[in-house]
Amino acid sequence: MRALSGDVDADPTGPSTLHGLALAQARQRPDAVAVRHAGRATTYRELDDRSAALARVLLDRGLGPGELVGVSMAPSDHMVVAVLAVLRAGAAYVAVDPAYPEERIRFILADSGARTVLVDEASAWVPGLLDLEELRADRSAEPREPTPLPEVDASRLPYLIYTSGSTGRPKGAMNRHAGVALTMRGLADAIGLEDTDRVLQVSSLNFDLSVIEIFATFAAGGAVVVPLAAERTDPGALLDLLSAESVTVWSSAPALLAPPHRHRQATQRVTARGAAHGGAGR
Repeated sequence: MRALSGDVDADPTGPSTLHGLALAQARQRPDAVAVRHAGRATTYRELDDRSAALARVLLDRGLGPGELVGVSMAPSDHMVVAVLAVLRAGAAYVAVDPAYPEERIRFILADSGARTVLVDEASAWVPGLLDLEELRADRSAEPREPTPLPEVDASRLPYLIYTSGSTGRPKGAMNRHAGVALTMRGLADAIGLEDTDRVLQVSSLNFDLSVIEIFATFAAGGAVVVPLAAERTDPGALLDLLSAESVTVWSSAPALLAPPHRHRQATQRVTARGAAHGGAGR
């Protein structure tokens, strides 16, 4: 195992926004796989097209630079597209895990001031908690008149992630595009990520580790493997997924690295670099 420090080094001339990391790959390697979920593959070209279409829907609704947009969706390729779309519109996404207790979801939505929440079938009930505008991000269509996408200022906020806080009261954690994008590129280099890597995206959007799992992977041009919601809490199913999807990098609690006897054979078939909490291995 090789521990990661907070010190990263990356080319300062690279993409300066989080979504720019994905768009750079779409220009250079459009047919490479960007996301895998439920046996389906989404290429960087498709990720570009789908996120641009949804970003234009957001802009048509006045959800552009300076706005906060909730993203409350089950883990899927649609969730990744939704996050990218919010960023491409110039807004910041507010992570709202639909599995959270209603009281916590109410607090996050009310405290953030988000007026619209991107949802899917599983989380369509969330906006109703505060009578917010709902947008189904898993079935969006291109607006009648395509809206030009804005040039996003790298000093803008890309996301608002609520942590538990030392007192138990959630606190919103904020960063700027430029700093986070530079860190993602530095981490990709430090971990040794390559465009052939497949990275397991197992963290909730409400944890900042999800930013690394998604955007450090895009920085390297690899593929993000998104498990089904049920698989995330089932170590055996995750181990099967690691093998089936040829996952090469993952982050996990130590328990996953010492699986039950019936899954040891599957684990032995996986040649991977596992990143335990707080570190990375190769």
